[in-house]
Amino acid sequence: MLLPADDYLIRRDVDLVGLGLLLDTDALATTLVAQFPHLDLSQVKKTYIRYKPATSCIVSYELTIAQKTVLGYAKAVTSQDKLEKYAQRPGVIQDCGIGRTVFKPESVIFSLLPNDSSLKRLPKLFDVRSREQTLQQLLLDHDDLSSLTLKTLRYKPERRYVAQLSTQTKPQAIVKAYTHKEYPQAKINAHAFKSMAPLQILPKLGHSNGDRLLAFPWIMGLTLADLITIAPDNTEKFILTGTALGLLHQQDPKNLKPLSRGDEAKNLLLLASDLTWLCPQWKHRIQNIAVELSTALLNTPMIHRPIHGDFNGEQVLFSNSNDITFMDFDCAVRGDPAMDLGSFIAKLIRDELRGVLSAKQWEKLAMALVAGYRTTAPEPISDEHIQLYIAVGLFRLVAEPFRHCEFNWLEKIDTILCRIEQFITTFKPS
Repeated sequence: MLLPADDYLIRRDVDLVGLGLLLDTDALATTLVAQFPHLDLSQVKKTYIRYKPATSCIVSYELTIAQKTVLGYAKAVTSQDKLEKYAQRPGVIQDCGIGRTVFKPESVIFSLLPNDSSLKRLPKLFDVRSREQTLQQLLLDHDDLSSLTLKTLRYKPERRYVAQLSTQTKPQAIVKAYTHKEYPQAKINAHAFKSMAPLQILPKLGHSNGDRLLAFPWIMGLTLADLITIAPDNTEKFILTGTALGLLHQQDPKNLKPLSRGDEAKNLLLLASDLTWLCPQWKHRIQNIAVELSTALLNTPMIHRPIHGDFNGEQVLFSNSNDITFMDFDCAVRGDPAMDLGSFIAKLIRDELRGVLSAKQWEKLAMALVAGYRTTAPEPISDEHIQLYIAVGLFRLVAEPFRHCEFNWLEKIDTILCRIEQFITTFKPS
């Protein structure tokens, strides 16, 4: 069933004629069964949306086919040439009889894993016969590559795929597949940082340039995001996380991309443009926030430090021996260290808005994180500077309710915007 906000979006974007099919899971299910009459399809669930107004939209799905969960995605496009090329491209046919298909009247491309237009080497990982040869470059020290099985952990169509490699007894490694564009920098970033006690960096096991794959060891433990739900009042782990983050910022790795103040401001204004299309009723409100934040950034002296770039509780792992490990440096750049603190705390606030934490709990955890950070930080950092980056981090999360297909996503976007407006008053000159 379509939400009113979805329906309004579909009616406004006349260039993407297939947008309605992508957002309406009932309509997609009907279309699939019409094209594949013998398909035993019982459910279609949206899991993620990546939307470029009047250009393209990608929606990820979990489909229940013959009582099994299958991952796939659909892409609405405006280019008929792209549609024709895709229709002629061979694909890996799944047991259900679908691999790749095209719905021409709606200009929609539909694929089931491992078929992916940008992650073109995924079929080699999924095929048992070719997997062993593919993994030889990644896991040179493993005795029996043929025994490893593949379990999908995360999948963002046409962007990235992450899976667990396991034997019959236990997990062994993580393998990540990248696009042609993102792989070179991801490979550089994977070995940019060094462990400095108590900080441990997840080491790279191997890589395959031809298949654009990176492999990392599997470490047993819990992420900080997991621990938040188990013990939301335990600040000890957050103090240690802040301490480790300061050690990360002390380092001087080579070949990280620079992120200038101009780049940061430009990215916020581009994001605002997309958000105003998504929420036209708040156009001036969103634009005002973007201008306030970008102006504040441009008026702040630049600091060039190596930063994680996507720092949150999912990237921090506590092993059974209580060691702390940072992972996933795909977004690492040289920029302002406050960005890592701000993005982390912004996620805590998002947890509050989702009902995972109370206001007192996230504030207590944020204070612990910052207190730990200040014991090892390469330079002093003011509360006002952190507040600015919390607001920036929240602005980057504004579209998350829509992206993650949350019910009443428009109301949740409004709630995030309200919180940003509260933070702006803490650093805006009177």
